[in-house]
Amino acid sequence: GPKSTAPGGDLGGEFQVEDPVSGDLGTLQVTLDGIMFIFPNCKYFIELKDIKKCTTKKGVFILHEYVAARREIVVRKYKSQSANEICYAVLCVFSMVAAAKPASSASSAAGGTQPTFPSNTAAAPNVASPTAVYKPNL
Repeated sequence: GPKSTAPGGDLGGEFQVEDPVSGDLGTLQVTLDGIMFIFPNCKYFIELKDIKKCTTKKGVFILHEYVAARREIVVRKYKSQSANEICYAVLCVFSMVAAAKPASSASSAAGGTQPTFPSNTAAAPNVASPTAVYKPNL
């Protein structure tokens, strides 16, 4: 399929998959945000944070998705000749996003890389206040 234009070069990608239940052929897109399934009669997106596990078994890509509304893990299975590549692409995106998290949040913040702590908090520990605690209740 066409190369993904996601940042990070060849991260992610598009793969042909088959829904084993309906027999529908569709496209699975791995992106930095998650996985998009595009079938003739439906589109479905799973956010990266909801993907708990992905494995393969004999040409079947198996995805464990956490469905917050139902508070349960749903197991989705798709036949694909590139089942292993799909799983690998998902794992690559996972590690890429995990590695990029601290850097991306800092660079997008307006204040640059300096942490914005009020200047007086660290310098002046409250020495006097604890003594008030020890007054016995008479």
